[in-house]
Amino acid sequence: MSSCNSYNLKNTSIKFFTTFHNFGEIRFRSTSENAIFYFTNTGKYPLKIEKVETNCGCVLFEFTKDFVKPDHEGQIIINYDSRYSGNFKQTIKVFYNGVNSPDNLKIKGEVLFPE
Repeated sequence: MSSCNSYNLKNTSIKFFTTFHNFGEIRFRSTSENAIFYFTNTGKYPLKIEKVETNCGCVLFEFTKDFVKPDHEGQIIINYDSRYSGNFKQTIKVFYNGVNSPDNLKIKGEVLFPE
């Protein structure tokens, strides 16, 4: 029975409304806006975000931790830590229980150093 459940979970898929967010100019050490990446479970089985990874501690994130039913939505909220000045481009990897995992989200912007 468990092999059937494992197979079913791997047959789920995800569709992000967008995979890119431009934060634009952010003031140094300010509270920047959040980038909210909404997604839909386009598969036939419950979808689970297993983990979200980035190669920089400057990217903060939260995500839907519960299973997302087919045709239902979830979200990943990304925030950039504005204590690091200059231009930034980051890729965020989203791992989930589907065969095409991971998906990539991208953000960019510029933190303006105080004058």
